[in-house]
Amino acid sequence: MTDLLIRNVAPEILAVIDLKAQAMGISRAEYVKRTLEQELVHGRPSVTEAHLKDLLELLPDLANEEIMSKAWQ
Repeated sequence: MTDLLIRNVAPEILAVIDLKAQAMGISRAEYVKRTLEQELVHGRPSVTEAHLKDLLELLPDLANEEIMSKAWQ
């Protein structure tokens, strides 16, 4: 496996990483490796133009009292 060196990481970021790693009982390097792997496997989907168009279709209903009153029943 290849090593990865990350330069100029802010001390406060390292402190958070260290706390999270310690809570999991693993090293800083293992925590960062797992976090990167998780991001690549379960990466967050991007918002697309289609998502925004779907949202625009839903927004008018928020001002419709009849529809919104049914939402809470």
